[in-house]
Amino acid sequence: MRRRKLIALLGGAAITWRGAAAAQESGKVYRLGVLTTGSMISDQGNVEALRVALSKLGYVSGKNIQIDIRYANGESNSLPSLATELLQLRPDAIIASGNPAIAAVKRATTIIPLIMGVNADAVGAGYVASLARPGGNVTGLTSSPKELSGKWLQLLKEVVPGLKRVAVIRNPSIPTNFVLSQGVEAAAQPLGIEVIVVDINSVDRVASVLGALPGKHVGGVVFLPEQIMMVNAPQVVRIIATEKLPAIYAIPRFVEVGGLMEYGAGASPIWARCAYYADKIFRGANPRDLPVELPTKFDLIVNLKTARALNLTLPQSVLIQADEVIK
Repeated sequence: MRRRKLIALLGGAAITWRGAAAAQESGKVYRLGVLTTGSMISDQGNVEALRVALSKLGYVSGKNIQIDIRYANGESNSLPSLATELLQLRPDAIIASGNPAIAAVKRATTIIPLIMGVNADAVGAGYVASLARPGGNVTGLTSSPKELSGKWLQLLKEVVPGLKRVAVIRNPSIPTNFVLSQGVEAAAQPLGIEVIVVDINSVDRVASVLGALPGKHVGGVVFLPEQIMMVNAPQVVRIIATEKLPAIYAIPRFVEVGGLMEYGAGASPIWARCAYYADKIFRGANPRDLPVELPTKFDLIVNLKTARALNLTLPQSVLIQADEVIK
């Protein structure tokens, strides 16, 4: 049942933003760079959402827009070189999805307009000065860590009433994940739940670290949003299922491949909204004058098949909140 709602400058090289004058050029083909921490598979739906949104605004690939996409495939170390590749193509704007991708582009250029896609706490991360007045060359969307952290734990507690200990899976190389994990810890205190933070910063450690969770005697798992887990979503979900652990994720892909629950802003609507910012910039708007938006809607997806496999009965209080129930 579906009820989801879409709601470097390079080492002194002369890369300049062509702005309003260029936007008026007859027959111009705009160039849009896209840098994502995900993979072609994990971001397939997001890229399609972006293309559809651009087409509704009159931009058609091969006609008046060229979209150049670079995927990091969960490897943050590759982001700086991928950002450099995109800048060498002289784009009119770059969309970056994922905090590490945004940070890589921001370090690479202070001139080319940067549109933030999926990320958390843009102000706290230092990408923008404020939501209303972002300043510099950065604008786009962001989400509030505090709003997400408490909700993840609340939902997990409703599904597992006797929950006493929770593992928070975090990538320590992402600064905003520290804010998110602190939010979970704060929300856990009044509920009498103990939180243990488990760090995973490489693909090689996914299986061993997740496989050791039962030995930590946890009754549930919260997966913070980051690229290593996302790109390896099928493997992550298989391990969690084998260990019979209820888990909540921040990205829909996990539930699509068999995870129990997801709560978040939804990546595809955010990618689609990035098209609005690209259009504004192509028409001459300066990114520093475009306020950063917060998501207007958060989606909850639950997987009943997975719940049955875990011998869990999802309470009505959770089901009535769900935007999508996978049977």
